[in-house]
Order: sequence, then structure tokens, then C-alpha cells
Amino acid sequence: MTEFCIERFISLLQTAPEKRPLLEPPKYSAYLQEHVFDSLTERGYFDLSALDWDAVQLCQLVTADYADRYKHMDRSWLQRINVFLRQTDAASQTGRCFF
Repeated sequence: MTEFCIERFISLLQTAPEKRPLLEPPKYSAYLQEHVFDSLTERGYFDLSALDWDAVQLCQLVTADYADRYKHMDRSWLQRINVFLRQTDAASQTGRCFF
């Protein structure tokens, strides 16, 4: 295992790409409105095998608040890991211990 090099770490941090959004913003789809939603309104059902999947993009299938749900994703992952680590035997002991 190699030793931690602070200079290398800092240089990698400086060359890291910008933070990008997880998904594109939602877009309106006239195709989905005409072929899916209008059909659902008229008949009450829609056959998914009749859908042209090449005419649909992922950003057209998400709700408007979809991106807002993931704004704090990194924080929630860290909180879950922290809770998990608190429940481990070594972390739950009050005294010092050596692994």
C-alpha cells in the first residue's frame, strides 16, 4: 500500500471537474401528451408496448421536483454511514480500543 501524499491529493482536488447536476431539468414532451396522457384521459388506460421509446427521453419522464429530492443526497449518505458506524462494536465502546 502506498503512503498518502498531500501534494498529490491537493493537485487532484484542483483538477477535479465542476459539480454537475444529477439529471437534466424536466422537459415537456408533446409526444407523451398526445400519445399517452390524452389516451389515458379518453380511455382510462394505455398500452406501454405501443409507446415509441425512441421518441422519449429520461428528462421527459421525471416530475418537476425530481432534482430537488437529490440536492442533499451526499449529506444523507454521510448521515446513514455515520449511524451505521455508531452501531458497530468498536464505535459503541466508551473506552479506547485498538483494532
